[in-house]
This record gives sequence, C-alpha cells and structure tokens, in this order.
Amino acid sequence: MVVFGFAFALISLVNHHLFRTHALDLGMMNHALHSFSEFNANTFTLGLTEADEKPFLGTHFSPVMFLYVPVYWLLGNSSLLFIQIAAMLLGGIGVFRAAQSAGLGDRLSMWAGFHFYAIWGIYAALEFDFHNNVMGAMLVPWLWHFLAQRRKVSAALVLTIILACQENMGLWMVFFLLGFLLHERSLFKRESLRFEWPLIVFSALYFGLALGWIMPTIAGETHSSQLSRYSEWGVGGWDIARNMLSHPLQVVQHLFTCDHPDAPAKVEFHWMMMIAGGWACLRHPQFLCMLIPIYAQKMLSNAPSFWGVGRQYSIEFVPIISLAVVFLASKHRRLFQAIYPLLFVVTLGSTIVKFKERKDFFKRECIDLFYAPHYETHLDLAVVRDVLSNIPDDISLSVSSSLAPHLANRPILRLFPQEQDADMIVLVNDPGNEWPLTEMQFQDHIARLKASDRHILVEETADLWVFQVLP
Repeated sequence: MVVFGFAFALISLVNHHLFRTHALDLGMMNHALHSFSEFNANTFTLGLTEADEKPFLGTHFSPVMFLYVPVYWLLGNSSLLFIQIAAMLLGGIGVFRAAQSAGLGDRLSMWAGFHFYAIWGIYAALEFDFHNNVMGAMLVPWLWHFLAQRRKVSAALVLTIILACQENMGLWMVFFLLGFLLHERSLFKRESLRFEWPLIVFSALYFGLALGWIMPTIAGETHSSQLSRYSEWGVGGWDIARNMLSHPLQVVQHLFTCDHPDAPAKVEFHWMMMIAGGWACLRHPQFLCMLIPIYAQKMLSNAPSFWGVGRQYSIEFVPIISLAVVFLASKHRRLFQAIYPLLFVVTLGSTIVKFKERKDFFKRECIDLFYAPHYETHLDLAVVRDVLSNIPDDISLSVSSSLAPHLANRPILRLFPQEQDADMIVLVNDPGNEWPLTEMQFQDHIARLKASDRHILVEETADLWVFQVLP
C-alpha cells in the first residue's frame, strides 16, 4: 500500500501541483465542495456556455460530497485528490479481504491486492482529476466481501454510500447484485428474497428516481443532461432503453466498432481488459452480467472519450476483473501460486506500456511517472502561487481551466471566455492552456481584453495575466 500509494500520489498530486488539473472536473468538484462546506446550495457555473449554469446536484447527483466536507476544511483544494487516493488503497484492501473470504490464504490474497493496484483503469482515473464514480467503484470489493460474509448491516451501509456517489451507480448495483446471486446460485432462495432482492429493488428505485425525477427537478430540465451522450439511441431514458433492447445486433456491433475515426479505441480497450484478467470474466459469465450497464454506458455513448482506456471511464471494470480472477483462483489455488505473480507482472507491464503510448485525449507527461517531463513545468510556480494568493476569496472570477481547481473557494467561478458577472479575469500565458478555445481564439480574446476600456490589466507576469473588470 505504501509503494502503490506513493505511485498514485506521484501522478495525481504532482499533476495538481503543476497546474495540470482542470476546470472540468476537479474545478467543478472543488467549487461544489467549497459551497457545501459553507452550508450553501451550489450552482454549477463552470460550464462551457452561459446556458450551462444550473445546480451541481442536477449535473451529477452525488450527495456523498457532503461527507468530504471535513477533509476539505483540513486540506483545501487538494482534498478530493487525497480522498480518491485513499479510496483506491481501500479498494485494494477490499480485494484482499474478499480473496481471504474465498479461501485463498494470505499469500495469494496479497497477490490479488497487488493485481488490483496494477490495473490500468486506476492510473487513467488518477491522471484525470477526481470523480465520484471512482469512489463508488472502490467500495465494490467491500460490498462483495460483506455480502459473501452475510454481514447485512455492513453490506447495506456500503451499498448506500455507493449509490450516493453518482446517479448511475443505482443501475450498476442492480446488475452487480444479480451477478452476485448468480455467483452464489441463490437467485430465488429464501435468504436472497429477504435481503439481496430488496437491495436490488432499492437500487433500481434509486436510479429511476435520481435520473427521472430528482436531477430533472433540481436542474429544471425534462431529462438529465447526462442522457444527451446517448442521443443517437433516443430521447429520454425509456426511449433509449427501448431502442437498445429492440436492436440487439446493433448494440453488439457498437461494443466493438462504429462509424467514427476513434472507433479503434474500443478494440484497444477490449485488449487491455483481456490482458489485465478479463478472461476470468469469460470463464465465469456472472461477472460479465455485472458489467452489462457499464459496457453500455461506455461503448454505446456518442462521446469518443468514453470508448478507450483513458480517463475515469474504465474504473468500474477494475474491481470486477479483480473479483473474477479471485474466484477463478479459489478454484485453482495450486495453479495460481504461479499464475498470480505472472498476471501481476503482465498487468503492470501493460499499464506502463500504455503510459508511454498515449493515443487518446491526454498527454504522456500527465500519467507516466517514469517520464522526466511529468515532473516539469514551464510555469514559475512560486510567482503563480504568489499572484493567486493575493486574489480575494469573495470576488467572482473568470479563469483558465488549469487555475479553476486552485481558485474554487468563492461563490462564482467562470471558465474563460465566460466572463459574465466576473470581477476579475485570471489567465495562464502558457501554450496548451487555451481550452476550451483554440490558440488563435485565445490570443484574439487577450487582444480584446487589452484594448478594452472596461478591462484593466492589473498584473502581468511571464505566466499570468490578471484583468480587473470595471462596472
């Protein structure tokens, strides 16, 4: 845990320290967390357009955020990253306990934990800010362990926290619990009818209420904006589900390919999953049952960033792969005395190779902790931090994406070029920090601000521009 925790920190905390975290999503999360820490409702103001402004819980229904507030009081804008690292380490302990419950013994159980820590999905999530689906996924091994041990109160409590992490966790838990019952061969036994089935119904109701009523009510929309990623399949949850169920061959096809230049990312994902131990899921299909909604969420989306092995969109596969391998090992303990160390080496090796061959949306220096540029930046960090520390906390800002996670401790924070109601505009002068603008668009905006009588350049360094906005 010390070794892997240090590696996790070298990715996540170094990125944050070097201003390589983003408005979407760490800035948004920090802004919401700051608001909750002051017992205020949070309005999401870091949208790409003015029309994106709406309550945070209408964007992602994650009441678990309230549990993070005490950590925020202690650690400030890096608190969520520490929480995420701790959750990943806790997930490894959960796999270790689940392996012990399966009768693997301490030695093989330790290899199970090592294997969990080696899977690429953990590092891809660490590279890209903080996300609550990561938190939910890291509790899944513990849910399995408590269910297997028939520790009902603990299982119900862990399930409740998982559901509170994000609105889509409810649907996943329906399939996870069904897969667990198939695994235990107790789908319709009296004990499961009294405990697991009520949890399944509760998870389904929670998902339906969160996506169909709570989030639209909070956001003031007829359906969740999250469903817009599946607009090719229909409008609204029921329409999307009906179209998917009525076109099964098309669904299967979209799991592997589609008419898009980035479609090969889907095949790459399947290869990475198989190398990491996904073959155990093929041997025991109950684990594939657990992944049905995750495959649909990932591969049937119209967002290419979902399809590959990058970002946080693979994290739910990590605990399921680990648990599938644990169960297979429990059936072949002597054989896995040799297979588990080999699987760990192969999995970690494939993860490191993927570090070095980035083909998706982020750069190698954001994830490869063996790469010298990961620890380097063009910014004069001392000067940047000094300038940011002098910006009052009670004024509204419009900022570059990489500054948003560090300046979220205020009522209103905008992502430049959105600058309505901003008292100051703080921008990074460093190539690659122009998003969501192109470099040419960004330079045009800088020229506009400098020529404007309403925007006064109050500070300019080699790395920053700070403009005061006059009434």
